[in-house]
Amino acid sequence: MDRDLAQKKVQLIDSISRKLVVLQEAQRGLEDDLNANVALGKEVESHVKRVCKAHEFEKFRLFIGDLDKVVNLLLSLSGRLARVENALGGLAPDAPEEEKVGMPWGTLGGSGSGGLGGMKVV
Repeated sequence: MDRDLAQKKVQLIDSISRKLVVLQEAQRGLEDDLNANVALGKEVESHVKRVCKAHEFEKFRLFIGDLDKVVNLLLSLSGRLARVENALGGLAPDAPEEEKVGMPWGTLGGSGSGGLGGMKVV
């Protein structure tokens, strides 16, 4: 029995180690993508600054700031949706409706701020 348990522990450690290597490779790829996107963003901003008037450039920067807020909101909502789907996926298919309704939804949402985080609605 102890031998089987030890063998299962070794298998689990090996599996976790392999998954960690895959995640580290994915992280490096994401970091490379992030660096490339930052460089491209600086290049675009520089080009826009050269060809636009000062007030047009300021409008461009405001637009990019608003766009960043929208993208962050979408990412936040996507994460919340994934957590809800995972929570619902953990329920038995024949779970009563009362159990589904009684889920601790407050723990899934994060900050509870409604996701708008100070954005102005226009």
